[in-house]
Amino acid sequence: MSNLFQLPSKYRNWALTLVGAGILSTVLGFIFSPTNVWISLHIGAIYFLCAALFGAFILAVAEVSSAAWLAPYKSVAECMSSFLIPGGVLLVLSSLGGAHTLFEWTHAEAALHHPVLAEKQAYLNIPFFLTRLIVFLGLWVWLSGKLIKASRDQSPNRVKWAVIFLIVFAFTFSFASFDWIMSIEPHWYSTIFALYCFSGFFVAGVSVLTIAVFVLDKRGFLSGVINENHYHDLGKLLFGFTTFWAYMWLSQYLLIWYTNIPEETTYYLLRTQNDWDWLFYFNLVLNWIIPFFVLMPREMKRNREVLLRIGICLLIGRWLDLFLLIAPKVFESSKVTGPSIGWVEVGIGLGFGGFFVLVCAAALGRRRIIQKEDVYFEEGLHLTQ
Repeated sequence: MSNLFQLPSKYRNWALTLVGAGILSTVLGFIFSPTNVWISLHIGAIYFLCAALFGAFILAVAEVSSAAWLAPYKSVAECMSSFLIPGGVLLVLSSLGGAHTLFEWTHAEAALHHPVLAEKQAYLNIPFFLTRLIVFLGLWVWLSGKLIKASRDQSPNRVKWAVIFLIVFAFTFSFASFDWIMSIEPHWYSTIFALYCFSGFFVAGVSVLTIAVFVLDKRGFLSGVINENHYHDLGKLLFGFTTFWAYMWLSQYLLIWYTNIPEETTYYLLRTQNDWDWLFYFNLVLNWIIPFFVLMPREMKRNREVLLRIGICLLIGRWLDLFLLIAPKVFESSKVTGPSIGWVEVGIGLGFGGFFVLVCAAALGRRRIIQKEDVYFEEGLHLTQ
C-alpha cells in the first residue's frame, strides 16, 4: 500500500454530499429558523476548529514529554491542524453574522437596563471581541505551523516551539472559552469554565484522532506500524479524559448547587426545565457513563472496533455538550422555551463534518503518513503495554 493517502472517490463523494447538505440546510434554515442556523454555525465552527487545534496541541505535548506513542501516526495529528484556517474563517463569519442573535451584550439597550453589562462593555464589545478572535487564530496558525515544520524536520528547536505553543494555548484557549461560549450568558460565570471546556476539547480531539487512525489502519496505510498496544493508549486517553470531563461537570454543578446564589443557579435552572432536563442528563450518559463502563475492561481499550464506536458516541456527545452550553440562553432570548434539534442542526453539523474530512484528507495526501525519520519512531513502533 502506498504511503501517500488518497481519499477514495466513494468517500469523497459522500463528503461532498454532506457539504452540499450543510449548505442547503443553511440556506433553507435562514428562511424558516434563522436562530437555529446561527446556533448551529457557531457550534460547528467551534467544534471543528477545536478538533484542528487539538492536532497541534497533542503534537506539542508529545514533543515536550518526549513521548513515543504518537510517532507512528503523528502525521494524522499534523493534518488535523490543517483545518485551523478554514475553521477560523467560518468562526469569524458566524460570530460577525450571528453576533446580534448569539450575544446579548451586542444589544445596546441591554447595557442600559443591566448595570452588570454596562460594567463589562470595555471588554465585551464587537471590535475588541473580533480583535481577540483574530489574534487567537493568528497565534494558533503561526505557532502550529512552526511546531509542525520543526517536528517534521526533526529540528532541535521543536521542543522550544512546543513549549511556546502550550504556554500560549493555555491563555488563549481559556479566553476563547470565555469569549465564544461563556459570554453568551454575560450575567453568569464559572471559575472552572475554561477547564470544563478543555476537558471536552481533549475528549473530542482524541475521538477524532482515534477514528482517523482506525480508518487509515483499516485501509492498510498503517499496517505493520500500529497494533493493539497503540489502540490501548488511545483507549486509555478516552477512558481517562471522559472521566476528567465528568469530574469537571460534577465539580461545576456542585460548586453552584451548594452556594445557591441566584445569579449562578439560573444557569442550571434554564437547563433543567422546559424539556431541557432529559438532554442535560443524557449529555452525561453519552460523554461519560457509556464510555466509562465500556472501556473499563483492558481488552475493550485494545479493540479497535469498540474504540471506533466509542469515538463516534463521544463525537455526538461533544456536539450535544456544546449545544447545551450555547443554545438554551439563545433560545430563551428568542422566546423559545424548549430545545429544538431538527434538520437544520443535523444538516449543518454533517456539512461541517464533510468539509473537515475533505480538508484533512487533502492535507494528508500531501505528505508521507509514516515518518520513519522521527527520532521516536522505532520506540513508538515497538510500544508495549
